[in-house]
Amino acid sequence: MGADGLSVLMRDRLALTNALDRIEDRLTLPGADTVAPTGEADALQSQLAGVDAQVSANYPEFRALTRPRPLTVAEVQALLSPDEAPVLTFVGDNATCVFAVSKTSAGWHRLSLAREELVKVIGGLCDALDPSGAPAC
Repeated sequence: MGADGLSVLMRDRLALTNALDRIEDRLTLPGADTVAPTGEADALQSQLAGVDAQVSANYPEFRALTRPRPLTVAEVQALLSPDEAPVLTFVGDNATCVFAVSKTSAGWHRLSLAREELVKVIGGLCDALDPSGAPAC
């Protein structure tokens, strides 16, 4: 299949996702029938999966570019310098979770640090960075 075939598949995919969005919009209306559109949405999801399967089978380079697979921890570590570490944080109402990867290790840690406490800590750090009193953060 050539580029024209990919264009057709992408137009089909866009039409399907737009139709699914319209169903979702209808479902959020007051008094909406939430049962009837389910079958229609299931059919559209099935068609969308078929289009995605065709793209993956016929255009693997395009699929890899538009939906890359996540890297493993080992692959991330291979890309890092000894002084680098990506850090992911999730701040919840009652706790904060941190995931970090260094060149030699990776770890997940849960802190008993609630959102309000974290805001205070960050505010204090910001104030320490700019003692003039101007909001730094």
